[in-house]
Amino acid sequence: GAVKGLWHLLKSPGMVFACSPAVALPSHPLQSLLLIRRPCTWTLTSWTFRPIAFSTWKWIDLQRQTGGSPVYQYHFEQVPATKPGAMIGPVPASAVGSKHAGEIEYVFETLKSQEGVPWTEDDFKVSEAMASYWVNFIKTGDPNAKGLPEWPKSDKTNGYQVMHLSGKDIHAASDSVRARYEFLDKQTVKAATAAK
Repeated sequence: GAVKGLWHLLKSPGMVFACSPAVALPSHPLQSLLLIRRPCTWTLTSWTFRPIAFSTWKWIDLQRQTGGSPVYQYHFEQVPATKPGAMIGPVPASAVGSKHAGEIEYVFETLKSQEGVPWTEDDFKVSEAMASYWVNFIKTGDPNAKGLPEWPKSDKTNGYQVMHLSGKDIHAASDSVRARYEFLDKQTVKAATAAK
């Protein structure tokens, strides 16, 4: 039921969906959800996605300022299990870490669809929680529900809380990288002003 409901929503014309960082923004005027996943841990990939991470941060910041609906932000931190011996290019898949779009299988609860992957209890724990958060948001505009760790709105009043999603520890904490993006934002404004 939950997976089918998520798939239907993501296929619907009212949903804009992109990844890396993963972002889901329903275009319904009464509710919005912006979800961010942690930048990739593989160095080359991290450098590739940094500009996308900044532009996504800017989108989220503008949504907070002008959207009129709460923003819920997350970092996907579960390192997915991999098949023994699997490689991603020249790198062992087990060394890549929490990679681009790695959370999709968790959200849709499709971990068991990959044969030979030694999934752990933590993988299934975070998958179940993520699917529940997404379904709750789709139903109510709020990811929270009884039995789940509290996912606070991300805004100035609470230190821009970010939900950290890992099977070992699902919790919210203040955004630890916000200052980096605020600095980049100021530099972008300076460069744009100087170019005029």
